[in-house]
Amino acid sequence: MAFAEDLTAWYSADEFAQAATIDGTAVLGLFDRPAAEAALGYAGAVATRPTLRVIVAQAPAAPWVGRVVVVADEGSFVIADARPNGNGEVVFELEVA
Repeated sequence: MAFAEDLTAWYSADEFAQAATIDGTAVLGLFDRPAAEAALGYAGAVATRPTLRVIVAQAPAAPWVGRVVVVADEGSFVIADARPNGNGEVVFELEVA
């Protein structure tokens, strides 16, 4: 029997999700704008792309790269990369439009 996680609470506008559109299709997603830098001892890592995680069934059909995303109160972006996680979600790496 496969494990099925209930993601309803995460994708509720009353909880964590933000309203967004992908080429005009309304979705609720988890938006993250990472810090520009993370110190790792003497080395460092840089994360510059914001991400939007959505439920695949709510997103328009693939392919997703190149589509326009508008996140409420955050701005307009273009999908630079899409990574389905195998649990019914996809993480979009975004670039500022």
